[in-house]
Amino acid sequence: MKRFSFLVLAVLILLSVPVVIAAPPLPSEYFGNVTLNDKPAPVGTEICAVVNGTIRDEITVIEEGLFGGSGMWDDKLIVQVSEDEYACGCTIPIVFTINGVPADQTSAFSSGQTVRLDLTGWYNESIPPAPVADFIAYPREGEVPLTVEFKENVSHSWSYGEFLWDFGDGINGTGYSLLHTYVNPGLYNVTLTVNSSYGSSSVTMNGYINATQQGSPATDFYGAPLSGDAPLEVEFSDTSLGVVHTRWWDFGDGTVAWANETPWVKHSYSIPGMYTVSLTAGNNGGDVTATKEGYIEVLPSGAPPHARFSLSPMMGYAPLSVLFTDRSTGGPLAWHWDFGDGTVSSDANPANTYSTAGLYVVTLTVANSGGTASYTSTVWVR
Repeated sequence: MKRFSFLVLAVLILLSVPVVIAAPPLPSEYFGNVTLNDKPAPVGTEICAVVNGTIRDEITVIEEGLFGGSGMWDDKLIVQVSEDEYACGCTIPIVFTINGVPADQTSAFSSGQTVRLDLTGWYNESIPPAPVADFIAYPREGEVPLTVEFKENVSHSWSYGEFLWDFGDGINGTGYSLLHTYVNPGLYNVTLTVNSSYGSSSVTMNGYINATQQGSPATDFYGAPLSGDAPLEVEFSDTSLGVVHTRWWDFGDGTVAWANETPWVKHSYSIPGMYTVSLTAGNNGGDVTATKEGYIEVLPSGAPPHARFSLSPMMGYAPLSVLFTDRSTGGPLAWHWDFGDGTVSSDANPANTYSTAGLYVVTLTVANSGGTASYTSTVWVR
């Protein structure tokens, strides 16, 4: 009986002893400053973390002199070790390299820790590091034909002998900086390969260039003057929106003209009449025509003008300010406004304020070398 009691007690003692199970190692994260030869490491510099001769992670410098960042969402150099490596309970050294050159600093793996570690490295400046391919381009988007300037963005680029470009449209090129024109719409992948005796590097930017189909222009134009005595010389201006390669003018009197090189053109009308003018503007996206009916009025020499005007507002409460706009044709040279309240003006487009309620008759008289003409309207002030 005593023996049984002893066995039960021994079992209870064993069950009461806690069993410790080692937790798996968590990644260790690193960020900080990085310098090469006492200078901030350039963009494109590669930082590697090496444990037991194996690269555990690498990060590229995207801001001069910095690798990673302290923010929650910032990229970092992440070092992970295996459970077997961690289980030994010994110090696990981490070696850092900068473009393949060992840094002066090392660290010991610390599970789950984020560590700021500033790295410094040295190399013989007469022997540059292996290249890291990178490039920039402008513009990256536009209508065809789209001409893009490509430039390498590689540290120590003068030390490397060959820069090979693949523009993604079947055309290749060589050089530090190149102009290339895309003639067909599409998204293009661009590749730069840097070859040298110090190593080679290649980078591909997918969908980097967006060459779009050229849209047809939104054709429009204006002319000045729009009316006058014969012979009347009018200057027309193309105000179309979009790229314009070709311009075809039809002046409405049997005369047409190509004017591809300039948006301005002059035309003289010798016979009185009303003329419809059209402009056809075109590019690779197509041709679009704008037509303005009865746009040009050519009067017989010495004919008087035709008086017209508009006003806004036509009614309202005193004090009421009204804007008057001359709409006369026939080339008026002088204006006389009688606003019906004892006020007059010689401006082409005047304004008048009515301070007393009433119905006012407004008269515009216009004149040129051929004579005068008048037009009346009313303003109601309440």
